[in-house]
This record gives sequence, C-alpha cells and structure tokens, in this order.
Amino acid sequence: MEENRAFDRLFRALGDKHRLFILDLLMQSELNAGQLLEAVDVVQSTLSHHMKTLTDSGLVNARKEGKWTYYQVNGEAVEEARVFLLRYLQQDQMPVSAVPAGEDAPAAQDEQHKAEKSGKRNKNGKKKDRGAKEKDTGKKKKKK
Repeated sequence: MEENRAFDRLFRALGDKHRLFILDLLMQSELNAGQLLEAVDVVQSTLSHHMKTLTDSGLVNARKEGKWTYYQVNGEAVEEARVFLLRYLQQDQMPVSAVPAGEDAPAAQDEQHKAEKSGKRNKNGKKKDRGAKEKDTGKKKKKK
C-alpha cells in the first residue's frame, strides 16, 4: 500500500510539462535554482512549487550549498518507476478498466463530475433543494 502511494506521488509529479522539462534538464547535469529559473519559463514561486513536488516525489534530490540549492535526478527513483511500468508493458493484455483496489473507477468519477456540472448535485454529492430560494438581504441596489 505504501509503495502505491509513493508511485502515485511520483507519477503525479510527471504530470506537468514544466516538471518534465526540468527533469530533462536535470538528466543532463546538476543545476541550482537560479540556473533552473533562467531555463524554465516560470516565476520563482512556481519553480519552488515544482521543485518541492519533484523532491517530495523522490525523483529529484536537493542539497544546500551556501545560499543555493542544487538539484539532481535521483537515478534510483527513475529506475524504480521504469521497473514498475515494465510490469504493465510486458503483459499481453491490460484491461482498460484496471483500477487499483479501493479506488473509484474513472467512469464513476466522470459521472459524479457530470452530475455536479449539471446542477443535480452539490459539490458534496448531495441533491440540491430545488424549492430553496435565494435569501433576500433586504438591501436595495444603488442607482447610477
């Protein structure tokens, strides 16, 4: 179960084009935050968010040296992800509906999202009270 959580964080980290670009840069060499900021088209706070996501996932290691933080790819994590994916790529047939145990099926999530958008249910999944009216605050609109 813990292994699945680790892979969940890892693959979520790979789900952003900026983070993939950062990983490509770090595969070539270790870089500090300033060098990454020059190379990636984001502001500093966004880069910090991406780097936290990458380090929390285990894909990237960070080390402090003076005022700079240097980043490099964690080769072990990349190899673990490759081995994990190979288990699925080597199977003759992978069922389309394969979902980890305990997770909602994507189709069920899609149906819930559609119901929320159509106004049939609120964000908590409860039916909306169609008889309820907006509360009158008694304030009048100002005339221009």
